[in-house]
Amino acid sequence: MKGSRPVGPEDVLLEIGSVRLGRFKLSSGGESSIYIDLRLATFKPRQFKTLIGMAAGIVEKLGVDAVAGVATGGIPWSTGIGLILSIPSTYVRPKEKGYGTSRRVEADVSGLKVAVIDDVATTGSSILGAVEALRLSGATVEHAVVIVERSGDARKRLAQAGVKLYSLTTLERIIDRLGEAGHYSHQLIREARMEVLGHGLER
Repeated sequence: MKGSRPVGPEDVLLEIGSVRLGRFKLSSGGESSIYIDLRLATFKPRQFKTLIGMAAGIVEKLGVDAVAGVATGGIPWSTGIGLILSIPSTYVRPKEKGYGTSRRVEADVSGLKVAVIDDVATTGSSILGAVEALRLSGATVEHAVVIVERSGDARKRLAQAGVKLYSLTTLERIIDRLGEAGHYSHQLIREARMEVLGHGLER
């Protein structure tokens, strides 16, 4: 890294190749000119461990008893955080499975303080679903931690549900870092910035 600037999560994501500009459809149903593919992180163990350490540093300060990943993107992150902090880790399915125990939450979380973990937050819908399932299972949920926060929509919606959102980085900071790195044309960077400001594609 040039100069004295410390390595941030944006640098690690660029090194992994998790950030792409173009035209992409999001899981939320909207479209975006920037796509964050964190599924690539687990195939880069050194960088993955770095990001896990950063996320664990946030979770450690929350005073929770356990972490729960949002299936499927949040599972490797919650597992890694649980291992580093030596706290239990589970995951939450999007709906009850139709066999076996038919549970959404794959552990007994009754009476525990649990932080929800996911890879990316856009609208917050997936995280809110996990929060509801955990609370119905008897857990106290007041915190959610993600690697990338795409927009402020998720933060606002979660706050309304009594959940504070924490993130390693935001879409805006990632785009700024892309511009500094010179990996994409000024036009693509401009389009991505316009989107973040609410003048581009739907998030």
